[in-house]
Amino acid sequence: MRKLVIFLWAIMMLPLGVKADDSLNWQEKDENMQDDAIVENRYRFYKEEKEGEYLQNFDELESKYQYKDSNDIKYLEYGSWQSTCDVDSNIFMVEDRKLDSYQKVLPTRFMILSDFSKDSKIKNIYIYNKDEVVDYQLLSCPNCVDDLLDIGKNKILKIYYDKSIEVDSLKVEIEFEDSDIEYLLTFSNDASMNKISLQKEVSSNDVEFIFDKSWLNNSTYGEIFYEVVPLEVNDFIKYLGKVSMCRYRKYLVYNYNLNKEYYDNNYYTNVDGYIKDENDYKIYYKNKKKVEDSGVIFTKNSIENEVEEQNKIEVVKEEDTKEVNVKKEVKKSNKIDDKVDNKLMPTLSISNNKSIVKYVILIVIGLTLIYIIYCNRKTVIKK
Repeated sequence: MRKLVIFLWAIMMLPLGVKADDSLNWQEKDENMQDDAIVENRYRFYKEEKEGEYLQNFDELESKYQYKDSNDIKYLEYGSWQSTCDVDSNIFMVEDRKLDSYQKVLPTRFMILSDFSKDSKIKNIYIYNKDEVVDYQLLSCPNCVDDLLDIGKNKILKIYYDKSIEVDSLKVEIEFEDSDIEYLLTFSNDASMNKISLQKEVSSNDVEFIFDKSWLNNSTYGEIFYEVVPLEVNDFIKYLGKVSMCRYRKYLVYNYNLNKEYYDNNYYTNVDGYIKDENDYKIYYKNKKKVEDSGVIFTKNSIENEVEEQNKIEVVKEEDTKEVNVKKEVKKSNKIDDKVDNKLMPTLSISNNKSIVKYVILIVIGLTLIYIIYCNRKTVIKK
């Protein structure tokens, strides 16, 4: 039973290896480590942190960096569409597409009133960019008095407004004192009127002007532009057709070094989420022997040794027990013999004949009584 108790106790301790305070038994390798000690390597653990910058993707890395991440790319803005893109593909990303091409009437920045049919006065002028009123300045206004713009038959009224306005967003109101005055209304992109946006002969009877294709007689169109998604064409946009175009943009690749960020300065068998530093470790051990009462180390060998030792103890005890029992039996036998001897010795030493005769008589009487009893018992059975 004792063997079984020891074995079960040892088995229960095996999953834990040691008792709760087993860590106290581990220590860094030193001269006290026995040959059969339990040994384990413990390491420092770290995470790798990237440190670097985005650089042009040349064949060779910058000398100060060890790595580049081809999946970590920063793209700059594309340039304009153009017919050819003869650039270095190691530095630029090129996009080729079939695009819709358009031209649009130049936006306007100046308004000119000229060729009046007769003298008159203008009461109000309002210029709108969509629904927003636009401020303007008078660049040329002969005979302007107070709030009235005095115009003459051969005079020109030139107005400059604060911002450029797309022709499809432009709206103008002009109110004269007199009716039936004809004049030429021109909108231009420059003060010299070399780049006319809109132009048309009109009358003072019209106060509000909203523009359409009837104003495009002498219009100047801007540069060709390209769109990936087709535009809705109106009176001021010309569709030119599809063309093969390209554009490019610069891209940068992340170049970096890897820095080790350690968990701490201690040594462990494992730290979740961190990398083991195989080159930075220490050896720890614990000897296979009983330590203080607070903790006993159990291994397979120690269990076998314990059981074997216990077997020896049991055998010795068993042999000792047998030996003791034999000695007891012998001693007991000796005592009995001693008693018999002690009883017989006085009898055999009797020299008196009377005593002998007395013993003989007693024996005879006893035998006689036994015989009588036997005979009577036999007679009774017969009857």
